[in-house]
Amino acid sequence: LPLRVAPPLFMTELIFAQPSTTFLPHYALLRWLTPGAILPVHLQVMLAVGYGGLAAIKRRWKLEWGPFLLLYLLFEFSGYPAAHLGVGHTTLWAGHQMLPWFLYLVTAWSEEGPSLRRALLMALTIAGISLTGMFHACLWCSLLVGLMGLRRGEAFRDALVALLAAWGLLC
Repeated sequence: LPLRVAPPLFMTELIFAQPSTTFLPHYALLRWLTPGAILPVHLQVMLAVGYGGLAAIKRRWKLEWGPFLLLYLLFEFSGYPAAHLGVGHTTLWAGHQMLPWFLYLVTAWSEEGPSLRRALLMALTIAGISLTGMFHACLWCSLLVGLMGLRRGEAFRDALVALLAAWGLLC
């Protein structure tokens, strides 16, 4: 694990100095690609992850193509993330593509009740959101999981497992 990065990429050479520093598996391609060439690859990978989450929501809620298209357009082209992605802030704002998976897991948890499998998937999603550089969204998702665990007594154990596993993956 390199604890330092090249100064032209970031404002500091210490990797843990910025919570929005990305650390994703497809960044291993930096060995063969330049930093400028990895950003479109990163964006395409994250767009595929986001579309997969939206497709899972479509299946879960049994959406027709019209409402799904509206959901897709609202999610992909909402102003703030789209503006940031449009000017090249792909390292941080591509992370919002993980949020459909979090929404899918939260709605499944609230409708069907808690389960250990869902808690572990939620931990992976929260850790993935943080690893994409959206540290603030990771905190918000963690807060929501914690509040859901406090609200429903039977969900407390699974919320605790999800939070400990997510933050354990990040440490």
